[in-house]
Amino acid sequence: MKRNGFTLVEILAVIVIIALLMILTIPNILKISRSTKEKAYETKIDLIEQSAVQFAMNGSNRAAVMRGSNPLISTENNYVITITEDPKTGEVTDANFKQGPTYSATETLPANTYRAIRVTVDQLVGTKDLNWDSENQCDNCTNKEYYNNIVINPKNNYIINKCYVYIYYKYSRPYAHFDRKMCDELKPTPTMGNQYAPARKN
Repeated sequence: MKRNGFTLVEILAVIVIIALLMILTIPNILKISRSTKEKAYETKIDLIEQSAVQFAMNGSNRAAVMRGSNPLISTENNYVITITEDPKTGEVTDANFKQGPTYSATETLPANTYRAIRVTVDQLVGTKDLNWDSENQCDNCTNKEYYNNIVINPKNNYIINKCYVYIYYKYSRPYAHFDRKMCDELKPTPTMGNQYAPARKN
């Protein structure tokens, strides 16, 4: 006798198999998605730091950075950064940026301490390859200065315009350190040094 259609048992078996496949594959898909976004964020940080290094090498900026004087903010002078590096990779794991004593040009600074400046991501836009991710986002936003032109974190779409980048010279070579530790503190409204949520669309 010829059968038409499927039995209830067969349908249930197919549903169970599909459910098992989803249980097995969805976590991996989500993990891959998170990993891809994290790598995109690391790539963006590298680009920001490269732009900061380029900024430090540009004309009169070099002398200012080597003095610990921010050429963008005339009131920020005599700043130093004390860094902690991973002994195996040489990567900066912590940075303490503060206004220090007025060191003379020839004076030796304490170990792992360098004259430095601090800039925000949006101040670096236009240097080297760093540009806005999105421009002219809002006409009537409150705090349009923060939300209109933005650089975003591809991992969570938060705005990183006001996250800090430290620039310093070590052995006559410029270095930059993106303050990810402080930047990753999410804020609902613009805060210097932190990521903040995009403006809500009306």
